[in-house]
Amino acid sequence: MSTTSRIWFALAGFLLIAGATFCYLGLVGRSVVRRSESEAEGPSHADEGEVHVAPTIWPFAFSIAGVIIALGVIVNAWILVLGVLAFALSAAGWLRDILRGHAHADGS
Repeated sequence: MSTTSRIWFALAGFLLIAGATFCYLGLVGRSVVRRSESEAEGPSHADEGEVHVAPTIWPFAFSIAGVIIALGVIVNAWILVLGVLAFALSAAGWLRDILRGHAHADGS
């Protein structure tokens, strides 16, 4: 394996770990903010018309697909195809979650 390949694989690993870390920090920060807002305001019926989408894993899947696509551009076309497939699956899963959230909001 050449030095350039090692550098790119190390960079891809770093980006993967950084993406997972920032995803975790975002989820923790979001839950802390929601908890503090709900304790400060108490129960409210002002936002009954809003659609609330539940937390989802699909943005993290998008970041993984992005890393795979970047590796595919650098290393091999087959890896690029896998990255594009992972990106399409992530988009379909996220769209399904959003549609499920809207259907749930319309039904209640």
